[in-house]
Amino acid sequence: MKRNTILAIVPIALILTFSVVSAMNHKAPGYGEKAPGYGGKAPGYGEKAPGYGGKAPGYGEKAPGNSFAFGELPIKGIESFSFCIGCHTEELTLPGGVYDPVYPIKGKHKGGDVTPRQASEMINKNPGSTFLIDVRTRYEYMDLGHPVGAYHIPWKFYSTEAGKRYGKVLNKNFCKDLKDRFNTKTDTVLLLCRSAQRTIPASTAAVDCGFKEDKVFNILGGFEGDKVKEKNSPHYGKRMIGGWRLEGLPWTYKMDPKLMYRPDQK
Repeated sequence: MKRNTILAIVPIALILTFSVVSAMNHKAPGYGEKAPGYGGKAPGYGEKAPGYGGKAPGYGEKAPGNSFAFGELPIKGIESFSFCIGCHTEELTLPGGVYDPVYPIKGKHKGGDVTPRQASEMINKNPGSTFLIDVRTRYEYMDLGHPVGAYHIPWKFYSTEAGKRYGKVLNKNFCKDLKDRFNTKTDTVLLLCRSAQRTIPASTAAVDCGFKEDKVFNILGGFEGDKVKEKNSPHYGKRMIGGWRLEGLPWTYKMDPKLMYRPDQK
């Protein structure tokens, strides 16, 4: 009995297996064909959405509490002026005038004060008797860059003593270094440091050294400018306010032996 049952089941199993395999190999109608519209572009493909390329409402306006670099510079006659760091100076013109930051004078000193742009104009007007002197350290002059054509005579040097920061020591030969290069009677000297602090005593020293007071000038803002004081600014604490570099005036990393600190070349 069992044998007859098994013999009856085997053919049925074979039939079912054959049916399943056939179904698996059978391709449904339309198999491999591309659906209607396949490869076509959807309506509006490649078109610009309404308002594409336009400026969002409030674009370019100053965010509440934010100042400078996406902030503001004090401008003569203007209460505030929003702009973008990295923009060319030529783009930062005002109606009826030019980009003209108001720089603070950081101390009393002998000699006068000029903005970076005024200093540049003075040099271009009288290049044979007007000279820009970078009084920063060797490291600053070389690694941070310096104005094109700037002579290097440090007011201070970095020392080897370190606390939280390396200290600085006064260049005792500053007066001699100036007189070795420039004429005290005829030359106009424009002194520049990082942010117009070291040039306060350096300007007084130049006058005391024998240069005429009306021919000695402190360059306001220095090379790097002042720090952003607005705590809500993403640039808080960084030197991004004014200065030679941010005013778009020519500067370089190139070291010209004719301009480098002369005692180092002996």
